[in-house]
Amino acid sequence: MSAIYDSSSGSLEAIRRQVDRQVEELHERLALQDPLDGGGYQHVPAAEITVEAFDLILLWPLRIKDVAASRDSEAAGTQWQSPDKRLTDWTRWITRGGVGPWRERTEVFPHNEPGARAEREFSEFAYFHPFVRNFLYVSRDDMRADDESPHNRNLRVLQRPDVTEINLSFFLDGKTESCQLAVDRVELYLFDTGIAFLAVRATWADGQENPSLATILKLQDLVRRLYAPYWSGSDGFHGAGHCPDELSITIGGHKVEAFFGTYNQATPQDSSQRKAAADQVDYVAQHREPLPVAPWRELLEPLQPVKTDNAADDRLQFVQIEDERLQLFSYIGVPDPRQIHPADWVRLATVDDPGRSDCFPYAPGFVAAQGFGQFTYDRFWDPSGRPPATEYLTKTRWLCCGYGFTGVGSSRDKDFFADGHAPIFTTTISTSV
Repeated sequence: MSAIYDSSSGSLEAIRRQVDRQVEELHERLALQDPLDGGGYQHVPAAEITVEAFDLILLWPLRIKDVAASRDSEAAGTQWQSPDKRLTDWTRWITRGGVGPWRERTEVFPHNEPGARAEREFSEFAYFHPFVRNFLYVSRDDMRADDESPHNRNLRVLQRPDVTEINLSFFLDGKTESCQLAVDRVELYLFDTGIAFLAVRATWADGQENPSLATILKLQDLVRRLYAPYWSGSDGFHGAGHCPDELSITIGGHKVEAFFGTYNQATPQDSSQRKAAADQVDYVAQHREPLPVAPWRELLEPLQPVKTDNAADDRLQFVQIEDERLQLFSYIGVPDPRQIHPADWVRLATVDDPGRSDCFPYAPGFVAAQGFGQFTYDRFWDPSGRPPATEYLTKTRWLCCGYGFTGVGSSRDKDFFADGHAPIFTTTISTSV
């Protein structure tokens, strides 16, 4: 027994040492301690990385103010209206009884006819827990309440098919970049709490060269601006800060241009840009809220921006909940995401504009102290892809901050990230709107 014990003891000790060495190597190689660790990979500047897939969702949270209901309540005393009836009235008013550009989405989700659409919608529906499904979709109680034409009593979804493209231009690396996004869909979500979300989904339009990652960083920073947050400059010219040089949205066959405004002493008083800045300042002074630029206002019509004084024919107004930045969801496919610089990962996570890829957008000590890991979900990410990681399953990174959610992966990965039927895609992009 003694000989057997000594032999076993030696074998176990050898195994322990081997395991200890493997654990040490794992900690050195993986980004467990520093999520920004590049894993020894050769990084490439953002301007030299081609984006081969780009899908964007802009989300605008709003509060609906029913001006007419408030007037009626004041005139006749407090009147209670069920949330379901209120949603029905609002839907009828926004759709103009079915003759306006907005249409209610009335089909029961998910689709029940075999095909790709049913498969995609089923995956979305099945992903959520039952209590979430009962809120987002038609429930059993809804179907029992109206078996002929069931509708979600918590939520109404309106759609408008007449929005086709978004065009914007901006200055980047010494030249003007012009970008076109093809609008896939525009939807307005009305909740029984009085909260609404305008959702616009768009993709990089066909017929253009694939953009660089630097271009996408700049586009994401600018396309989400509802109004100029400030004006700055010198020598008598103050331009709109963090805004595109040009922005237009094609609605109903015509381009609606945005004027973010400039203060330029050399520009005539009646110029569109100078007038826009003056109108913005005047609107804030009178109505205590910034005024979104024309394309975003027209998308929401017949809803009107909130005002201090209401006309007799006013009904529904929208009140902004956040600042000038729309919420953003994006899907970015590049040939090899491991080539992205650590500093550009920070820009992607925080939806910042491009800069030198070898320099952080914030102080390195600040980034380290904050802990970049709080912005990442790295279950499918490894900075090197070498064993024991599974190479093809660790090229996808999910990034999230308070106003942006971004998925970055390999555009060549048809089995996972670039597979439109994969659950990982469905539950991030399809269910975001």
